[in-house]
Amino acid sequence: CDYGKYSLHASAICTSCESGRYLNDSANDPQMHDTFSDCSVCESGRWSQLGSKSCIPCVAGMYIVDAGVNATAHRSESMCKLCPGGFFSSSGSQHCRACQPGRFLQSSDIPGDHSNESRCLTCESGKFSFLGSYECQNCSAGKFLTDHMRDSNAHMSERNCTTCAAGQWSYSGSQRCVLCNGGKYLNDAAWYAFRHSSPEKCRPCRSGKWSYPGQAICSLCPKNTYISNDQGEASFHNSPLSCKPCPSGKWSV
Repeated sequence: CDYGKYSLHASAICTSCESGRYLNDSANDPQMHDTFSDCSVCESGRWSQLGSKSCIPCVAGMYIVDAGVNATAHRSESMCKLCPGGFFSSSGSQHCRACQPGRFLQSSDIPGDHSNESRCLTCESGKFSFLGSYECQNCSAGKFLTDHMRDSNAHMSERNCTTCAAGQWSYSGSQRCVLCNGGKYLNDAAWYAFRHSSPEKCRPCRSGKWSYPGQAICSLCPKNTYISNDQGEASFHNSPLSCKPCPSGKWSV
């Protein structure tokens, strides 16, 4: 019998190996064609048609887990499964490999989009990812991460997200923190992210005090000047010029 075929005792014709199996001897050794078991099941990551000499590898981005045990798992190219988001594979793979932390690979119906590790992209600024991620997670509000798709090691977990400094705040997924407006302050020194999670965390200065943008505390007005507004409109406290001279006959400390 030719390759991909076998025959039992006293057979008039040779029978093709079923799909999912192969027989690579080309009519050289009769003992390699005298029983059904001479047709070997394809290895992992491969499939075959009826009467095959060899198995065909699944294209890169796809896989078959079964390793030469169950022929039905290799009977056509449709048995090759597409790697999920966050995973990739080379041609003829048994399993898909995970993108490393700090990278991601979106789900796609196109095998080529999962065909090698270069398809795993580094996270954008303000984001991080775990092993095998199909998308990156936002840093919590009150934190930031400046690197933008350059160094995957800078995006490996939320520990790479830095809490905003005093006088600053940020929304979730931020590249940088935003300064509190002049006339406001935020005195937490990068200890607790929730204290920097929105512009409302910036508190207006009290009466007799002022601040520039991004301040941890408000400054006192100089002697003999004043600001009567108390924790109201920040624009009344946004520079030392907001401190008005005392009226005649009055003084301040």
